[in-house]
This record gives sequence, C-alpha cells and structure tokens, in this order.
Amino acid sequence: MDSAYEYVIDSGLALGSDYPYTAKDGSCKSVKRPFTNVISYVDIDDCEELRESVFERSIAVAVDATNWS
Repeated sequence: MDSAYEYVIDSGLALGSDYPYTAKDGSCKSVKRPFTNVISYVDIDDCEELRESVFERSIAVAVDATNWS
C-alpha cells in the first residue's frame, strides 16, 4: 500500500469519468489527475494504534495471509 500512496501523492488519481472501463486490452493514456488529497500516510504497527487511528483518519488494511490455510 505504501507504493500506492506514494503514487497518489506524486501523480494524483484520474477521475473514473476521464478513464472509463472499456473491457478491452489496451494501453494507458495520459489524463489529468486532479485528485491529490493524499498528503501523507503512516504505517500502523499494533492494534492499539489502529483503534485510536480509526476515529481520526481513513484506514487501509492489508493482511499477510501467507500462513493461513
């Protein structure tokens, strides 16, 4: 997720209306990227920090399920 946040901070995000789904293979096109509201991000290391953060900001969660069966 860190790489995704870095990309948005550096490049912004295109609007869906500017880059519609076509259900075809193709190449990326250059579009304006007006959404640049991500200013920074932090990695949360434990459950207590997550509990406190959920009231203050948007949260993205990833799970390492390597050992799940």
